[in-house]
Amino acid sequence: MFAFLPVLLWALFPLTFGGDYSKLDNVVYLTAENFTELTDGGRWLVVFYFHSCGGCTQYQPFFSNFSIYLKDWNPLLKVGAVDCELKVNGGICSSFTVVGVPDLRYLPEKRSVNDTGIVIDSEKESFIGLRNKLLDFLKHEISLDGSSAQSKKLLTILSNIDQPVPLDREHGETTTTLKLEVSNPMDQRPTVRIPVYSDDIFLSLTILFFNDISLIGVIHRDELAGLREFLFVLSKLLPASEDYRAKLSELYQWVNSIYDHPKSAKQLTGGLWLDKLGEIQFPEFRGEFVACKGSKPGYRGYPCGLWILFHVLTVEHYNIGDKHPELAGDAVAHAMNRFIPRFFSCTICAFHFAANSANIVRSGEPRFPEHRLKPSEFSWNETILSQLPAAPTTAFEEVLWLNAVHNRVNKRLSGDITEDPMAKKIQYPPRDLCPACWSHDPENDEKYVLGKTKETKAVLFDFLVNHYKPTSWVTAALPLSFLKLKGAFQ
Repeated sequence: MFAFLPVLLWALFPLTFGGDYSKLDNVVYLTAENFTELTDGGRWLVVFYFHSCGGCTQYQPFFSNFSIYLKDWNPLLKVGAVDCELKVNGGICSSFTVVGVPDLRYLPEKRSVNDTGIVIDSEKESFIGLRNKLLDFLKHEISLDGSSAQSKKLLTILSNIDQPVPLDREHGETTTTLKLEVSNPMDQRPTVRIPVYSDDIFLSLTILFFNDISLIGVIHRDELAGLREFLFVLSKLLPASEDYRAKLSELYQWVNSIYDHPKSAKQLTGGLWLDKLGEIQFPEFRGEFVACKGSKPGYRGYPCGLWILFHVLTVEHYNIGDKHPELAGDAVAHAMNRFIPRFFSCTICAFHFAANSANIVRSGEPRFPEHRLKPSEFSWNETILSQLPAAPTTAFEEVLWLNAVHNRVNKRLSGDITEDPMAKKIQYPPRDLCPACWSHDPENDEKYVLGKTKETKAVLFDFLVNHYKPTSWVTAALPLSFLKLKGAFQ
């Protein structure tokens, strides 16, 4: 949500960014309508992705270059991409047990109906490493005696593999970066204050419920605990209609009953979760993002809406927490720490959030998800704990804690390939939007710091509460049946 909207010259430069794999060269865009017809009886390298996933955006340049390299391998091997964020593709992604994205699979020519292919660790493989792995798959399936057209094609490919791979095709070195030499844009133009749109919140919740959670194969006990806790907090704090919150409560009671009977034969899966959503007719909103809409597909969108949702929950915890004494002072923060790392589809994002909230973990709880493969580029060092915003103990502290965590993430991702050039990642709120939220850095009078004094912290808190409270929301196309009516929404 933290967005600075400058008018820059980016539109003049045809750079390819964002997480949209649908128009990549030599990549077939696979959907529920064409997947079976196109992939049956052939060998495929398929990437499953979310178009709004930061990790998928980071992986896209490498995959784009690699797919171009594979042009000469056609027809022995074809390349495809499936957008699991689209509801229409939910069945495919679920049947392939896609838990986190990007998810890279090799589909052999001869496979059974339930064969989900061979999972390839997309983050660990270099250009040459992935090429060699695919060649091993092909050599296992195709004879090298030169007796068939396929055999002759493979022998030709093998004879050319000693040719040098261009340096820009190595993993992590596949993008062209353009930097405009300008002075600090924050000092040149005012920041546009964008209100919270209810559309963004409920669209993200729809994606979270109908996509992310439903993709999980078996929801193990640790994950079940996180899901239960998240649903409980949502049912108590989400500013939504009575019907919407009643459905949340029904989901919570159902998950809680499964959690309370661990020895029963009933085991929760993503498929059963999706069936339950259909059974209770859980409300879906499939509109468009408004304030969270990126300048191109792959920017902002779903993750932006989730950030807004959690900011709203911290503010509601402060505003109505006295009505819910059963909620601990860090109820929202702890629910986020238990839920996001285990269910958020962007795997690298999930692990980074686990790290950024590692000091929220309670005694006996695992710091990182136990049933997700840790991305190879993710690293953890205990010294990070001393750098994290202090763990909140009250709802007041929780509002400020989440803003500090969000700004920490923005600082890390500023200038990253995942950053929307038309909505720069900033420290929020910026000085021109809330001057009194900032003070001179006592160690460097030429710099400013956000919310570091008693006075600026109080102003910052009031700013955040006023920004995220339901009475400040705006609605574009979201049906009123989702909203808590009583004059709360414009």
